Amino acid sequence: AVVLTGAVNFTALAWANRHVPASTLAASVTLQPVFTAVLRFAIYRLPIVLGQALGGCLIVAGLAVASLEDRHLNEVSAALESAYCGAPAFTQLPDDDARDGE
Repeated sequence: AVVLTGAVNFTALAWANRHVPASTLAASVTLQPVFTAVLRFAIYRLPIVLGQALGGCLIVAGLAVASLEDRHLNEVSAALESAYCGAPAFTQLPDDDARDGE
């Protein structure tokens, strides 16, 4: 079960790397133990114990919160950009090398 979920996980990660932000992709790696426990139950009929169930629920809840936070930050950034007539809402500071040359 671990080898199969590992192979599926890394294949999905490679595909998702082109379609989702890196922060979302990195957070989704924590789902591998959840899917391993579910597949272990589906194939071997080994029970999912209370600790696994609670841990899986916490992982999924944490990812849901992180996803909502990302969406909220994107909405705030877009609102700030439109408020400043299309000017970037957040400006990047020059790196140290650029400041040393001034």
